Amino acid sequence: MKELFLILKRFSHVFLFILFESLALIILFQKNDYHRPLAVNALQRMSYNYYSRVNRLREYFALRETNRQLAEENARLRSLLRSAYRDPGKGFTPMADSGKLRQYEYMHARVVSNSVTSQYNYLTIDKGSDDGVTPDMAVATDRGVVGIVVSVSPHFSLVISLLNRDLKVSGRLQGSREPGTVEWPGRSYKRVVLKDIPHDIHILPGDTVVTSGLSSIFPEKLWIGFVEKYHIEGGSFYSVDVLLANDFRKLQWVYIIRNRLRTEQMQLESASGR
Repeated sequence: MKELFLILKRFSHVFLFILFESLALIILFQKNDYHRPLAVNALQRMSYNYYSRVNRLREYFALRETNRQLAEENARLRSLLRSAYRDPGKGFTPMADSGKLRQYEYMHARVVSNSVTSQYNYLTIDKGSDDGVTPDMAVATDRGVVGIVVSVSPHFSLVISLLNRDLKVSGRLQGSREPGTVEWPGRSYKRVVLKDIPHDIHILPGDTVVTSGLSSIFPEKLWIGFVEKYHIEGGSFYSVDVLLANDFRKLQWVYIIRNRLRTEQMQLESASGR
């Protein structure tokens, strides 16, 4: 209380000035028909500007919440897509439901940090071990491959980006079954290279490059990008320049993809020495 009195005493002349100015303006606007409309117009403009800013803020936060809800719903729907299921085949007796085993599950996440200018880029997302995320889960968007989870904390995950020279992904041309290796040469954030494609494969600029499915991490046919140009490398194989489908500078929402059969596949391959 003593400090409050000291502040009032110190700035008493300012408070008195504001008080007298306010009284003078009130008297002026009440007694003068010319100034009253000017004051009303000024107050209306101030009020309009204030509420416009408030509404823009509300719309911004509402849009963020809408985006979060849409990403969550998209993740749920992706888990129901045909590509997320595995048909047991004619030799198995179908279960009581669809007769198919859901192999892939999707969870949405928000990108909280991201780099594209290093030779070894990573991004951080806001889902971690408390959400069921583990290393070696795929990360993608509606536009295609983003990277692979490499480490987790309770609330966050670190993802090695496709724009990292240490990451290699099995890919192929959409119209072909021949797999190749997708890697980033460390130059433009817009392009990667698809290597080891046999020279007898027919390629056209604009062809779609997708994941091959020869991986326990990525589902088959996720987009990677589109053929820009290609050339023979090493005598027998094409090296294909691929324009990425994702704009890695603008990543905001991603999907974490869990292969529910990955452990089984890895155990079998490990036991067989593969």
